[in-house]
Amino acid sequence: MAFFLLMWLSTSTSMTERSAIAAYFGAEQMAASDVLPQTTVPALERLLSETLAQKNADNLQAHIGIETAPDGLRINLTDTPERSLFNSGASEFNEDGIALTLALGSVLADMPQNVHIEGHTDAFKTAPDARSNWVISSNRANAALELLRRAGVPPSRFTAVTGLADTRPLIPTRPHAPVNRRISIVLELSE
Repeated sequence: MAFFLLMWLSTSTSMTERSAIAAYFGAEQMAASDVLPQTTVPALERLLSETLAQKNADNLQAHIGIETAPDGLRINLTDTPERSLFNSGASEFNEDGIALTLALGSVLADMPQNVHIEGHTDAFKTAPDARSNWVISSNRANAALELLRRAGVPPSRFTAVTGLADTRPLIPTRPHAPVNRRISIVLELSE
């Protein structure tokens, strides 16, 4: 009976629910790299680095941050104090942002995981007659979607495109920091 219950639980629950059950019974929680063996952080960093070098865009490496997260493998394409990926106060990528997003898309095109995209802004308020941070972050996420599709990521692999404005800063203690202006691309955990 216990065996059948275990089999039923393992096939009818999501990764989040399985993790909660494992935590309840004291089992170690599965990391994103266990579920995404082909996309471990060092391997993905190396692959991105090689791809950027091939495209003569290896000077953009400082804009990439990769980490495991509860929802999968998170790739952040961030502004730096020296250089932005977006046109100022706008949702359009500049030349560097386009090059970086296309390079990332060419790497992601060969991976099987579903993808969701989040757009983020810093906490600077826009002028009253300008578009809000909500609109800017949503448009940035949609611009990233189009570039990733252009790079070969199949449309069927996208599960969400979201604008989060300044609600989830990368550095909460510095909400105006340039790195908070970013696109987060999440390779989702397998369900």
